[in-house]
Amino acid sequence: MFVLVITSTPKLEAISPVPSVNPLSITRMLKERLKRS
Repeated sequence: MFVLVITSTPKLEAISPVPSVNPLSITRMLKERLKRS
């Protein structure tokens, strides 16, 4: 599941209207959420 999220990150960046969003920042946020939950 975690691998799927990482592989889908580039797609999200391309689809997202905000180009400033980097894949690294997204994965970083996801990791923090996983740690909290």
